[in-house]
Formats: sequence, C-alpha cells, structure tokens
Amino acid sequence: MALKPQQKFGGPVPKFNEYHLWKAIVSLDDKSPIGRKKLSTILGIGEGSTRTIISILTKKQYVTTRSNGIQLTEIGKKFKDQIHIDTNPIVVSDLTIGTYNCAARVPHASKRITCGCEERDTAIKCGATGATTLVCINDNLIFPDSRSRISTEAEVKLRSLFKIQDGDVIIIGTADNPSAAERGAIIAALGIVDYSKTGNTNGVFFSVNIADVLSSVTFTIHNLVGRLPVCAKMKNKLGVRIENGVVIDSAYTGEILEQAI
Repeated sequence: MALKPQQKFGGPVPKFNEYHLWKAIVSLDDKSPIGRKKLSTILGIGEGSTRTIISILTKKQYVTTRSNGIQLTEIGKKFKDQIHIDTNPIVVSDLTIGTYNCAARVPHASKRITCGCEERDTAIKCGATGATTLVCINDNLIFPDSRSRISTEAEVKLRSLFKIQDGDVIIIGTADNPSAAERGAIIAALGIVDYSKTGNTNGVFFSVNIADVLSSVTFTIHNLVGRLPVCAKMKNKLGVRIENGVVIDSAYTGEILEQAI
C-alpha cells in the first residue's frame, strides 16, 4: 500500500541546547541520583531529548546510569566546578524590561566583556526578552558601555544573592516567564566562561557531535519498529546503520538514502 504524503514516522528531532546540558549537569550534581523522567521534568523537555542528553554526557564520562538513577561521575563533578555559574531569580525593575528576571554570576570574566550587546543578543536569540550585563570594577557594579554605577538598591539586592568580587560579571536575563529568563542568562553566561581548564579548546561550553544526536534518534526509531534494521543520515553528513540494537556502521551512505535526501 502506498504511503500518503502526510504520513510521518518516528519522533521529532531532539530539541535542546547548551542550557539544557548545563542544567542537567547542575541538577544531577545537586540531586543525584535521579531518574530520567524526573530529569526530563527538571529540564522542561521531552524524554527523547533527555535520553539524548544522557547519551552525550555518558560518552563524555560525565555521568553514569545505575539502577537507582543517573549520577555525575568524578569527571563530571570536576567539569561542573570548572564552569561554575551562580544563578538566582531577582526583582530589579530599574535594570530590566521583562516580567521575570534571573541573574547569573560568572567569576573573573570581566575581560571578556565589551559593551554587553553580545550577551543581550545571545539571550534574545534563545527566547528571552533581553539581558543586562554588569561588571565589578574597583568593588563597584557598573554598566560596561558607560562605566556608570547601577542604583544602590539594585547593587544591594545583587550582593545579597552573590559573593561578588572584582572581575566578576553579572548577567540578568529578562523574559515573560521564569524559564526563558533563566535560559537567557545562562546561555549568555556560558558564552563568556573561560574553558581553557576544561579541555574544550574550541572555546564553547559543549560541542555536540551531530553523529551522537543522529544515533540517538535512530535508536529511538529502531526500538519503535520492533528493532528492525534502521539506517538514517543527514544531508552532507555520513549516516548511521543500526541492527539488533547495535550500530554496525557510523559512516553509512546508500543509493536509496541519497535519492531520498
């Protein structure tokens, strides 16, 4: 029987970014071991995407999965400490434009700030309304573009939440909901962290190997169709072939797949 054009098979491609990877690492460190379903709820994404995140972190040796749940390894704890970011919700109407705000403190990152526009744009791209960047210079919290101090009230609030030192950066994400405010603050903050000690020489928080994501999606489809052989690929990328629960080819291509793409 011919398939109708509107018929679709398999689940959606996992939707997550570096914020969800960061939140997974932080959540597991604070509450480990926890189950995948609970972690999915904490991250606010589907179990399929959570499964992919766990797979990525497992390959990095950051987490281990046991009968009682998922737990950070010693390598994972060390990595978490090296990209340490403090976060807290905050009410500072004179600094932001959104209903909800979340502040993130990045230690010793002031030299990586220019005017704060980059952090604002990064936050907007990931769903926040905006972001305000502050730097601590000579024990004063100032706007990096004008070098003017923030209000005494705002500074008192921030110092009550964080132990702020010279050279620190505060990024306040703002949005119409708490999750988007936190996401904006964190992704902007991750963009200015010094990753030299973590071994990430490319200067980003996390490089997600597209092959890892493709393998996870293909495994999901493989299980959904009763573990029948499955192959998949993306345009201009080598594919993957799975049989009997095992990846038998991670550089797969084929005439039919190429024609389909």
